[in-house]
Amino acid sequence: NSEYMRYTGDNTELGKGEILIWKKD
Repeated sequence: NSEYMRYTGDNTELGKGEILIWKKD
């Protein structure tokens, strides 16, 4: 199964924006 996680914050490489993380187990 694959998990889709979305984070919003200013702790990204771009400084501001959304972080899209795909986790495969």
